Amino acid sequence: MKKQKKKTRLTRLLPVLMILMTIAILTPVKAQAQGLLSLNPGTGGTVQLVDKDGKTVTPHSGGVPQIMADEGTSWTATAKPDTDYDFKGWRLGRSMKENQSMPLLIPDQTFTIKMRAINTFYRAEFEKKDAMKGRHIVIPEGGVYPDDGAHGFIWPEGTNGEDAFKEGDRVSLSHVAIEKEDYIRKPMVGWSIKEGSLVLKDEAGNKIDYEKSGDKYEFTMPNSNVYYTVAFVKDYR
Repeated sequence: MKKQKKKTRLTRLLPVLMILMTIAILTPVKAQAQGLLSLNPGTGGTVQLVDKDGKTVTPHSGGVPQIMADEGTSWTATAKPDTDYDFKGWRLGRSMKENQSMPLLIPDQTFTIKMRAINTFYRAEFEKKDAMKGRHIVIPEGGVYPDDGAHGFIWPEGTNGEDAFKEGDRVSLSHVAIEKEDYIRKPMVGWSIKEGSLVLKDEAGNKIDYEKSGDKYEFTMPNSNVYYTVAFVKDYR
């Protein structure tokens, strides 16, 4: 009698087990989110991309290492200037062409990339030997643009249009968009810098004073790189 009851229970469970097995078979395995990671060497040097296990990504034509990378993976990027050049900094964009027109992002020749599921293009910039001596750049703190640039970029510019500065230079920061068709800068429309959110610091962490002039923010360059944090708000004007 007990054997009969046990058999009856198994018979009743069998259809349920069959349904669960069918669901498991038919449910597609969620693919790992990926993004294209690409390093572009500007004139005057080469770049190298290495995975967490120390394996170097073989460059494509033009010396461009490029790979589909899983979200969350870590990669090490290194810029190597030629003999007659010095390293200036890295730019970041969402296309090979776009990153040529972006502000500088990272000052370190070697840095770690934590991959996200978006296409990411870095470009290493180089200058003729000693051209960067005594010059510094203005970059976002932590090497991350607010909102990934969705609401515009902070663009640093000197009196002669330069984007690397000597101590004592006057620097102007503007909030710009990038014109997608020809990748030129234009005034940002629809979003503005949140009042009081812009903070500038030198490499020692000291705050730097600035003056607001119209839609621009001006300050005097110290003898170090300058790091900024900022927030954007919807512009209802």
